[in-house]
Amino acid sequence: MKLPRRRPFLLTAMLLLLLVAVPASAHHHFSDVPNNHEHHDAISAVREAGITIGCRTTSVFCPNSFVRRGQMATFLDRGLPKITADSQNSATTLAAARSGYNGVSGVAAVVDVETTGERGSGSGYVTLQGSVSVYGDGVVAGCPCEVEAYVLGPNDRHGPSSYAVLSGQPGAPASGSGPGKSSISVPVDWTLQVPTGRQQTYRLAVFVTGARAGDLQASGTLTAITAPMGQAPTP
Repeated sequence: MKLPRRRPFLLTAMLLLLLVAVPASAHHHFSDVPNNHEHHDAISAVREAGITIGCRTTSVFCPNSFVRRGQMATFLDRGLPKITADSQNSATTLAAARSGYNGVSGVAAVVDVETTGERGSGSGYVTLQGSVSVYGDGVVAGCPCEVEAYVLGPNDRHGPSSYAVLSGQPGAPASGSGPGKSSISVPVDWTLQVPTGRQQTYRLAVFVTGARAGDLQASGTLTAITAPMGQAPTP
């Protein structure tokens, strides 16, 4: 959508938002941006976030050149946060966990994420937030059970686990007929540093200790928010 010419300050303001919270000590990337340049740290920050990769070549920035509308659009596309969400419309029946584990497991939601920045030029951040509900009809054999939920990323990298206890005892029936459900909800939250310009898949995984295959179902939601700058919690 073409932006109105009567509001040229809007593009400038949006670009300035990308330059806040820059690191106190930035690396040196461009030969025409010396360490004593008034915008050295900000320019280094957007380079490390993959928002800019240089001017003409990757070794210079051209700090005094004008920015064209097309270039501004590229900067914004690389740097503005993106939100992706997935909601599992149908429940997943939890199956027997892999050999050596006593319980059941499954994936309650999946989200495909495009990280910020130009591919291979730096790093950005992604925050994943969601929740999973685990439930069964009537009395669930083997419970009370420990429920573990976490986000599983590329190369089997995973976020911190959240835990809850499924009592296995049904609550009151919703319609007054048939058995009630035993259920529990578990939230998940994970922020991590990621390479720029990548397509990545994250899964909301759940494991229930001691339950039998086929007795439990799970459904969940997972939302991913990408950002060019930030800070991941220390493990």
